[in-house]
Amino acid sequence: MNNDTSLRYLEMLQYLPVYPAKRSLSEIRSHLSEYGHSVSDRTIQRDLRKLEGSFGLYCDDRSIPHGWCWMKDAKRVDIAAMDHAEALTLSLAKKYLSSVLPLQHSSRITGLFKRAEAFLNQTQSSDLIKWNDKVRVVPASHEYIGPKIKGDIQQVIYEAVLREKKFSGSYQSRESQKPKKGIYNPLAIISHGVVTRVICTRELKGEADNLIRYLSLHRFKSAKPLEDSINIPKGFNLDEYLDKGEFAKISAKGDFGKNNFLDISLKNDKKKNKRYLEIYSDLTSPLLTEFKFFKGLSEGKLLYTSIINGKDFNSKLKIEDFKVTNAPGLIKLLSLADLGGLADLAKGEGLSFDSLEIEMSREKGFLKIIEILALGPSISVLMEGYRDQNEITSLRGTLVPAKNLNKLISKIPIIGDIVIPKDVGEGLFGISFKMKGPPGRIKTSINPIRTLTPRFIQKIIDRKKKLNKFN
Repeated sequence: MNNDTSLRYLEMLQYLPVYPAKRSLSEIRSHLSEYGHSVSDRTIQRDLRKLEGSFGLYCDDRSIPHGWCWMKDAKRVDIAAMDHAEALTLSLAKKYLSSVLPLQHSSRITGLFKRAEAFLNQTQSSDLIKWNDKVRVVPASHEYIGPKIKGDIQQVIYEAVLREKKFSGSYQSRESQKPKKGIYNPLAIISHGVVTRVICTRELKGEADNLIRYLSLHRFKSAKPLEDSINIPKGFNLDEYLDKGEFAKISAKGDFGKNNFLDISLKNDKKKNKRYLEIYSDLTSPLLTEFKFFKGLSEGKLLYTSIINGKDFNSKLKIEDFKVTNAPGLIKLLSLADLGGLADLAKGEGLSFDSLEIEMSREKGFLKIIEILALGPSISVLMEGYRDQNEITSLRGTLVPAKNLNKLISKIPIIGDIVIPKDVGEGLFGISFKMKGPPGRIKTSINPIRTLTPRFIQKIIDRKKKLNKFN
């Protein structure tokens, strides 16, 4: 057999699919021609008959044109031996992709899956054999566009999980203004839709804890490999950790524009019969436009956390760097307070706010609004109230123009000097107001005041000190 014939045989063997798919003589001839083998149908027919018995080929002659293929149980021929990377890829594909492949296609690669499994079982000394025990893909309800992960950071973390080595890095949570440095013990990788997390414990300032965390890879700002072996918490098992409901996640996609995403996570505590809900979005308006109370919000970042017990809950909502435009309730309040300029601004380009924090709870159908604090360069507002079973909303609070508030705080010894430059002047300190009524028919009344409650002043000071700390 000359070299040309040998190469032609190999090209044909690699080109033929597994039954029930098949290739006609004309398709095989065209394929061989592309690789420089110009032969007739008769030659191809003769070649295939020679290979038929030795390699488990089959000619399906039940219809015209006849077609050639590999039999299902035939031992396929590969030119190169399977390596670790190929075997691991096929093993993961079987675990996570086989269920979504069309049956006619999945059946054709069963032999490859078996070869990969056999290869990995024979190479227990390889680090890659452990990867299957360290990675899980938790299905999401809906897919969405997720954040980008820096390639070098992902490589460091994946390598640390694979080698069971610690890594140092800086991580910025949603709540923090700056990243925190620490040493991490990576235990596993969770792929949730398009969000990837590392399950780990953390060491801060040389002190280790056994609190198991799941941290989003895209929130790591840096990662550096270490040679110290990880400390695995006693009794930790990835599947048991997931089965206990320690980690459950719902992901959703909204029309948020480029590079904007929504992240919804739910954690169950079966022992306490409670659920912990967390919603984060770097674009606020799509989540709140349907709520009349929040009508007109745009831009901003949102974080919502809630502890749910049956139909009752305790919740906190934080929104930062947003605008309010054409919000009837706010415009009416500003107009009544004789702040027409701010009302016009709210009708037009929008009224800017630095932050909004809401704390509320619901029990037996009664919604208690513990506190609403809104801070902005033009006005600050502090409110509290409730909504009853008849959907009657009742709010009372204090509104203070920023200029007057600055004058007030500047008079406070030491604190005033630190928080706000001195600009002493006379003027109205604040405006108290009440809002009450059913949806769409809320009545608003105001009453000018010359003194603010210590609670209001302290809230403003604490918030401004926090903002100044990170500016």
